[in-house]
Amino acid sequence: MRKDYMTQLSRWARWMLPWQEASDVIADYHDIIAIPPRSMEELIRDLGKPCDVVKALAQPKQYYVWLAVFGIMLVCILMQVNSSLISPVLLWCVLRDGLFRHWREQIFYCYILFVPGIIAALVWFRRQGRKAKHIPKAVPILLAVLLLYTGGVLLFYWSCFWNLDAFLGTWEGVPAWVCPEAGPLYLLQFAMSYSCSLFALTGVYSLIKARTGDRRWAAVYVLAMAAILISRTILEWSQIPVITNPEESFRQLMLRCTIAAALGMAGTGVALC
Repeated sequence: MRKDYMTQLSRWARWMLPWQEASDVIADYHDIIAIPPRSMEELIRDLGKPCDVVKALAQPKQYYVWLAVFGIMLVCILMQVNSSLISPVLLWCVLRDGLFRHWREQIFYCYILFVPGIIAALVWFRRQGRKAKHIPKAVPILLAVLLLYTGGVLLFYWSCFWNLDAFLGTWEGVPAWVCPEAGPLYLLQFAMSYSCSLFALTGVYSLIKARTGDRRWAAVYVLAMAAILISRTILEWSQIPVITNPEESFRQLMLRCTIAAALGMAGTGVALC
Protein backbone atom coordinates (compact mmCIF):
# COMPACT_ATOMS: atom_id res chain seq x y z
CA MET A 1 0.00 0.00 0.00
CA ARG A 2 2.90 2.31 0.75
CA LYS A 3 4.12 1.75 -2.80
CA ASP A 4 0.71 2.62 -4.22
CA TYR A 5 0.56 5.82 -2.20
CA MET A 6 4.05 6.88 -3.23
CA THR A 7 3.34 6.04 -6.88
CA GLN A 8 0.34 8.34 -6.91
CA LEU A 9 2.14 11.06 -4.98
CA SER A 10 5.14 10.87 -7.33
CA ARG A 11 2.95 11.21 -10.41
CA TRP A 12 1.13 14.22 -9.01
CA ALA A 13 4.38 15.81 -7.89
CA ARG A 14 6.01 15.38 -11.29
CA TRP A 15 2.94 16.91 -12.95
CA MET A 16 2.28 19.85 -10.63
CA LEU A 17 5.77 20.81 -9.44
CA PRO A 18 9.03 21.77 -11.15
CA TRP A 19 11.39 18.84 -11.40
CA GLN A 20 13.73 19.66 -8.50
CA GLU A 21 10.88 20.54 -6.15
CA ALA A 22 9.10 17.34 -7.12
CA SER A 23 12.22 15.29 -6.40
CA ASP A 24 12.58 16.91 -2.96
CA VAL A 25 8.94 16.27 -2.08
CA ILE A 26 9.12 12.65 -3.19
CA ALA A 27 12.30 12.08 -1.15
CA ASP A 28 10.76 13.72 1.94
CA TYR A 29 7.62 11.61 1.79
CA HIS A 30 9.63 8.44 1.28
CA ASP A 31 11.17 9.15 4.67
CA ILE A 32 7.89 10.22 6.27
CA ILE A 33 5.93 7.08 5.42
CA ALA A 34 8.80 4.60 5.72
CA ILE A 35 8.18 3.82 9.39
CA PRO A 36 5.91 2.39 10.61
CA PRO A 37 4.30 0.42 7.74
CA ARG A 38 0.76 1.64 7.15
CA SER A 39 -2.11 0.75 4.86
CA MET A 40 -3.38 2.99 2.09
CA GLU A 41 -6.36 3.99 4.22
CA GLU A 42 -4.13 4.96 7.14
CA LEU A 43 -1.82 6.99 4.92
CA ILE A 44 -4.73 8.90 3.42
CA ARG A 45 -6.17 9.48 6.91
CA ASP A 46 -2.87 10.69 8.36
CA LEU A 47 -1.37 12.55 5.41
CA GLY A 48 -4.23 13.19 3.03
CA LYS A 49 -4.81 12.12 -0.56
CA PRO A 50 -1.67 12.30 -2.75
CA CYS A 51 -3.30 14.87 -5.01
CA ASP A 52 -4.22 17.11 -2.06
CA VAL A 53 -0.75 16.77 -0.52
CA VAL A 54 0.98 17.94 -3.69
CA LYS A 55 -1.61 20.61 -4.42
CA ALA A 56 -0.96 22.18 -1.01
CA LEU A 57 2.76 22.38 -1.82
CA ALA A 58 2.39 23.74 -5.36
CA GLN A 59 2.63 27.43 -6.15
CA PRO A 60 -0.62 28.27 -7.98
CA LYS A 61 0.90 30.86 -10.32
CA GLN A 62 3.73 28.54 -11.31
CA TYR A 63 1.34 25.66 -11.91
CA TYR A 64 -1.08 27.77 -13.93
CA VAL A 65 1.76 28.91 -16.17
CA TRP A 66 2.56 25.27 -16.88
CA LEU A 67 -1.10 24.51 -17.61
CA ALA A 68 -1.26 27.47 -20.00
CA VAL A 69 1.85 26.30 -21.88
CA PHE A 70 0.53 22.74 -21.94
CA GLY A 71 -2.79 24.00 -23.29
CA ILE A 72 -1.04 25.90 -26.10
CA MET A 73 0.97 22.83 -27.12
CA LEU A 74 -2.15 20.68 -26.88
CA VAL A 75 -4.18 22.94 -29.16
CA CYS A 76 -1.30 23.26 -31.63
CA ILE A 77 -1.19 19.52 -32.25
CA LEU A 78 -4.88 18.63 -31.90
CA MET A 79 -6.04 21.33 -34.28
CA GLN A 80 -3.74 19.88 -36.95
CA VAL A 81 -6.06 16.90 -37.15
CA ASN A 82 -9.24 17.28 -39.17
CA SER A 83 -11.26 15.00 -36.93
CA SER A 84 -13.93 15.78 -34.36
CA LEU A 85 -12.93 12.58 -32.54
CA ILE A 86 -9.46 13.95 -31.80
CA SER A 87 -9.80 17.73 -31.73
CA PRO A 88 -11.89 19.38 -29.01
CA VAL A 89 -15.36 18.99 -30.49
CA LEU A 90 -16.74 22.48 -29.93
CA LEU A 91 -13.58 24.29 -30.97
CA TRP A 92 -13.15 22.03 -33.99
CA CYS A 93 -16.71 22.67 -35.19
CA VAL A 94 -16.38 26.44 -34.81
CA LEU A 95 -13.10 26.61 -36.71
CA ARG A 96 -14.10 24.11 -39.35
CA ASP A 97 -17.32 25.92 -40.17
CA GLY A 98 -15.78 29.38 -39.81
CA LEU A 99 -12.10 30.07 -40.23
CA PHE A 100 -11.28 26.71 -41.82
CA ARG A 101 -14.09 26.58 -44.37
CA HIS A 102 -11.72 26.88 -47.32
CA TRP A 103 -8.93 24.31 -47.71
CA ARG A 104 -6.24 26.92 -48.35
CA GLU A 105 -7.15 28.81 -45.18
CA GLN A 106 -7.26 25.56 -43.24
CA ILE A 107 -3.76 24.55 -44.26
CA PHE A 108 -2.57 28.10 -43.64
CA TYR A 109 -3.74 27.96 -40.03
CA CYS A 110 -2.22 24.51 -39.60
CA TYR A 111 1.17 25.95 -40.54
CA ILE A 112 0.57 28.87 -38.18
CA LEU A 113 -0.08 26.43 -35.31
CA PHE A 114 2.91 24.29 -36.27
CA VAL A 115 5.53 26.94 -35.45
CA PRO A 116 4.40 28.03 -31.95
CA GLY A 117 3.83 24.41 -31.00
CA ILE A 118 7.44 23.51 -31.75
CA ILE A 119 8.83 26.67 -30.14
CA ALA A 120 6.77 26.20 -26.97
CA ALA A 121 7.88 22.57 -26.59
CA LEU A 122 11.56 23.31 -27.18
CA VAL A 123 11.77 26.39 -24.98
CA TRP A 124 9.69 25.09 -22.09
CA PHE A 125 11.15 21.61 -21.73
CA ARG A 126 14.74 22.70 -22.25
CA ARG A 127 14.31 25.24 -19.43
CA GLN A 128 11.96 23.32 -17.13
CA GLY A 129 12.50 19.68 -18.05
CA ARG A 130 15.01 17.10 -16.89
CA LYS A 131 17.38 15.10 -19.05
CA ALA A 132 18.02 11.65 -17.59
CA LYS A 133 21.28 9.79 -17.96
CA HIS A 134 19.76 7.32 -20.42
CA ILE A 135 17.14 8.15 -23.01
CA PRO A 136 13.82 6.30 -22.46
CA LYS A 137 13.64 3.19 -24.66
CA ALA A 138 10.30 4.18 -26.17
CA VAL A 139 11.59 7.51 -27.49
CA PRO A 140 13.96 6.17 -30.21
CA ILE A 141 11.37 3.56 -31.20
CA LEU A 142 8.63 6.16 -31.71
CA LEU A 143 11.04 8.50 -33.47
CA ALA A 144 12.06 5.69 -35.83
CA VAL A 145 8.41 4.99 -36.67
CA LEU A 146 7.72 8.66 -37.34
CA LEU A 147 10.88 9.00 -39.44
CA LEU A 148 10.02 5.95 -41.51
CA TYR A 149 6.50 7.23 -42.07
CA THR A 150 7.55 10.77 -42.97
CA GLY A 151 10.45 9.64 -45.14
CA GLY A 152 8.30 7.05 -46.89
CA VAL A 153 5.56 9.55 -47.71
CA LEU A 154 8.01 12.14 -49.00
CA LEU A 155 9.95 9.57 -51.03
CA PHE A 156 6.77 8.22 -52.60
CA TYR A 157 5.38 11.60 -53.61
CA TRP A 158 8.71 12.99 -54.78
CA SER A 159 9.09 9.91 -56.99
CA CYS A 160 5.62 10.62 -58.34
CA PHE A 161 6.71 14.18 -59.14
CA TRP A 162 9.24 12.89 -61.66
CA ASN A 163 6.46 10.99 -63.44
CA LEU A 164 3.72 13.52 -62.93
CA ASP A 165 1.51 12.70 -65.93
CA ALA A 166 1.12 9.07 -64.88
CA PHE A 167 0.57 10.08 -61.26
CA LEU A 168 -2.19 12.58 -62.04
CA GLY A 169 -3.86 10.09 -64.34
CA THR A 170 -3.86 7.53 -61.55
CA TRP A 171 -5.22 10.07 -59.08
CA GLU A 172 -8.16 10.97 -61.29
CA GLY A 173 -9.80 7.58 -61.07
CA VAL A 174 -8.25 4.58 -62.80
CA PRO A 175 -10.15 1.54 -61.43
CA ALA A 176 -8.42 -0.01 -58.43
CA TRP A 177 -8.78 -3.31 -56.60
CA VAL A 178 -9.04 -1.52 -53.25
CA CYS A 179 -11.92 0.81 -54.00
CA PRO A 180 -12.93 1.01 -57.69
CA GLU A 181 -14.78 4.29 -57.35
CA ALA A 182 -11.93 6.08 -55.54
CA GLY A 183 -8.81 5.12 -57.49
CA PRO A 184 -5.74 3.15 -56.45
CA LEU A 185 -4.49 5.80 -54.03
CA TYR A 186 -7.55 5.46 -51.82
CA LEU A 187 -5.86 3.05 -49.43
CA LEU A 188 -2.85 5.34 -49.02
CA GLN A 189 -5.05 8.37 -48.31
CA PHE A 190 -7.13 6.34 -45.87
CA ALA A 191 -4.02 5.21 -43.98
CA MET A 192 -2.58 8.74 -43.89
CA SER A 193 -5.84 10.16 -42.58
CA TYR A 194 -6.04 7.75 -39.66
CA SER A 195 -2.32 8.02 -39.00
CA CYS A 196 -2.84 11.71 -38.22
CA SER A 197 -5.16 10.83 -35.35
CA LEU A 198 -2.73 8.23 -34.03
CA PHE A 199 0.20 10.65 -34.23
CA ALA A 200 -1.81 13.34 -32.43
CA LEU A 201 -2.48 10.99 -29.52
CA THR A 202 1.19 10.03 -29.51
CA GLY A 203 2.15 13.69 -29.37
CA VAL A 204 -0.16 14.37 -26.42
CA TYR A 205 1.24 11.36 -24.56
CA SER A 206 4.78 12.55 -25.23
CA LEU A 207 3.98 15.95 -23.70
CA ILE A 208 2.84 14.28 -20.50
CA LYS A 209 5.95 12.10 -20.41
CA ALA A 210 8.19 15.10 -21.11
CA ARG A 211 6.73 16.83 -18.04
CA THR A 212 6.74 13.82 -15.71
CA GLY A 213 9.84 12.06 -17.05
CA ASP A 214 12.62 12.82 -19.52
CA ARG A 215 12.35 16.10 -21.44
CA ARG A 216 13.57 14.36 -24.62
CA TRP A 217 10.03 13.05 -25.05
CA ALA A 218 9.40 16.49 -26.56
CA ALA A 219 11.25 15.25 -29.67
CA VAL A 220 8.39 12.80 -30.30
CA TYR A 221 5.87 15.65 -30.03
CA VAL A 222 7.79 17.78 -32.53
CA LEU A 223 8.21 15.01 -35.10
CA ALA A 224 4.59 13.91 -34.67
CA MET A 225 3.47 17.45 -35.51
CA ALA A 226 5.62 17.42 -38.65
CA ALA A 227 4.22 14.05 -39.75
CA ILE A 228 0.65 15.26 -39.23
CA LEU A 229 1.22 18.52 -41.10
CA ILE A 230 2.78 16.74 -44.08
CA SER A 231 -0.10 14.27 -44.24
CA ARG A 232 -2.72 17.00 -43.95
CA THR A 233 -1.06 19.08 -46.66
CA ILE A 234 -1.08 16.15 -49.10
CA LEU A 235 -4.62 15.07 -48.22
CA GLU A 236 -6.03 18.57 -48.62
CA TRP A 237 -4.22 19.00 -51.94
CA SER A 238 -5.73 15.75 -53.22
CA GLN A 239 -9.23 17.14 -52.58
CA ILE A 240 -8.87 20.14 -54.89
CA PRO A 241 -11.54 19.58 -57.56
CA VAL A 242 -9.67 21.30 -60.40
CA ILE A 243 -5.92 21.89 -60.67
CA THR A 244 -5.17 24.49 -63.33
CA ASN A 245 -1.40 24.01 -63.33
CA PRO A 246 -0.72 20.49 -62.00
CA GLU A 247 3.06 20.57 -62.29
CA GLU A 248 3.52 23.88 -60.48
CA SER A 249 0.87 23.01 -57.89
CA PHE A 250 2.53 19.68 -57.15
CA ARG A 251 5.96 21.31 -56.93
CA GLN A 252 4.68 23.80 -54.36
CA LEU A 253 3.02 20.96 -52.46
CA MET A 254 6.25 18.99 -52.19
CA LEU A 255 8.30 22.05 -51.27
CA ARG A 256 5.92 22.81 -48.40
CA CYS A 257 6.09 19.22 -47.23
CA THR A 258 9.88 19.20 -47.43
CA ILE A 259 10.12 22.44 -45.45
CA ALA A 260 7.79 21.01 -42.78
CA ALA A 261 9.93 17.86 -42.61
CA ALA A 262 13.13 19.92 -42.32
CA LEU A 263 11.69 22.03 -39.50
CA GLY A 264 10.47 18.90 -37.75
CA MET A 265 13.89 17.24 -38.03
CA ALA A 266 15.66 20.35 -36.79
CA GLY A 267 13.30 20.66 -33.84
CA THR A 268 13.71 16.97 -33.05
CA GLY A 269 17.46 17.35 -32.99
CA VAL A 270 17.26 20.33 -30.63
CA ALA A 271 14.85 18.47 -28.32
CA LEU A 272 17.23 15.51 -28.11
CA CYS A 273 20.27 17.62 -27.20
